[in-house]
Amino acid sequence: MQKYLFIVVISVLCAVLSQCKKTEVTFSPDYFNTSWDNFRTVYIQQHGSVIDQSQDGITTSEGQSYALLRSVWMDDRETFDNVYTWTRRNLMTEDNLFAWKWGQSDNHKGEVLDYNTAADADQDIALALILASRKWTTDNYLEDAKKILKGIWEKEVFHAGGSAFISAGNWATEQGIINLSYFSPYAYEIFKEISPEFNWDSIISGTYNKLFELIRTHNIKLVPDFCRIDVHSGKISLIEKDDTMLSTDFSFDAVRLYWRIAADYLWFSRDEALRFLQSQTYPVKLWKKHKVIYSSYTPGGEVISDAESFSFYGSILPYFSIVDPDSAIEVAQRIHNIDYRKFYADNKRYYDQNWLWFGTALYAGKIVKY
Repeated sequence: MQKYLFIVVISVLCAVLSQCKKTEVTFSPDYFNTSWDNFRTVYIQQHGSVIDQSQDGITTSEGQSYALLRSVWMDDRETFDNVYTWTRRNLMTEDNLFAWKWGQSDNHKGEVLDYNTAADADQDIALALILASRKWTTDNYLEDAKKILKGIWEKEVFHAGGSAFISAGNWATEQGIINLSYFSPYAYEIFKEISPEFNWDSIISGTYNKLFELIRTHNIKLVPDFCRIDVHSGKISLIEKDDTMLSTDFSFDAVRLYWRIAADYLWFSRDEALRFLQSQTYPVKLWKKHKVIYSSYTPGGEVISDAESFSFYGSILPYFSIVDPDSAIEVAQRIHNIDYRKFYADNKRYYDQNWLWFGTALYAGKIVKY
């Protein structure tokens, strides 16, 4: 009798637990349509520049690249052409890269304020052009992309220890300064098809190796925004906080690395991508323990700022979906609970809006390589 009761109890418990299994969160077409329509209205000017009101109304190459990628994935060719035309006319340098900062000068004239480049934006613009050429079968996008890739390789790539690496921008190449969140292996796979004369495989394998080396040799829980690779020895190291104006913390830059590597795994099933994501247990532990992830930590995992940012939840959502689906569902539910019509109408949340969109779109399967 006791044996029979035991079996019944176990059966009931199993039935209850099966009912408690977390349910996938679905983002509706209205979510993506509304978020994009509001972003165009609030941030993209009629002439094609993206204005970041939270940063004194500047336009960045990053902002232009985000608008280009989103317009491709939203099948909005009119916006794509408008944004790209302005970007090419106003930000493109003689190297076919893009000045990172445009805004109002002292005499209130709109102009480039800093001609240095940001490698993430240059790569994202090139990728957007390639995807647009596939989506809308347009050759001129592809020709421009090839020129940008040549500029990236000549001005933003350096070699060290037998591998190639993407620097943080043309200003950082000789010093070997890198921003790991600029590492876009999924894009390099596509770049190989367009510009096979450049060794994109070397950047992929070399940077994955350095990621693992950085974590292993410095015993860090979270990657920093910026670090350095010695251009002679190839050794990767942390940057001392007192030696630079660059962020040495895990913050708004570094968190994007999770999204980019998750995209690499989802698009190309790369073993190194999965191995890296599975090795990154600390963000999952933070979420499981506190149900919150803050916007700034030391590489050792100590909290610097207890402010929350939805850009962080967008960046980690696809990564969580790969390594811990239950936590991913909880994060997705957190996102789903916000009033998205109000959130995407806010004119002071440029970064949050972009990365929340990228995260939910990759999670929902809307971000594709065509």
